[in-house]
Amino acid sequence: MHKRDFLSENLDGALDVKRLLEDILFEKGLKIKEAAKRMNISSERLYKYLNPHSLNNNFPAFLVPIFTLTIGPELLRYLAAEAGYGILKLPRGNRSLKGALRVATEAMKECSQALEAYLDAVEDGRVSLWELKSVEKEINEAVQALLTLKATAEGMRDGASGDD
Repeated sequence: MHKRDFLSENLDGALDVKRLLEDILFEKGLKIKEAAKRMNISSERLYKYLNPHSLNNNFPAFLVPIFTLTIGPELLRYLAAEAGYGILKLPRGNRSLKGALRVATEAMKECSQALEAYLDAVEDGRVSLWELKSVEKEINEAVQALLTLKATAEGMRDGASGDD
């Protein structure tokens, strides 16, 4: 890294990611060699990505999906949250009409439960941490159900349906 390209906020962000990667591996009980093997990279390369003194060896974006699939979604969740987004694992759809009706009914039920949790939380004009957690849980379940509904519709696109 050249001095003219140095920005302290970039360094802080890179160090945060290096620390996060190290924490994730520690929490999962993974040694660097095992994690590198899972990701199909050399352990030396992964050591460089984790080394806080190596300013020009940062974790490359193309490894984020590989890390997510082989180690876990924590890094992707962190990066999404830093950018103001959230992530959910995309569900697989059902290709039958009977299954699609079940999925649609489930989506309606989950959305209704999310609205009920929200109404309960705001009823007294303030929202406690416990109420917020309940609302978040119900909204995440509703979004997951709606994504399943979308995946089901995609699976049935152009009349491609199967038996249930």
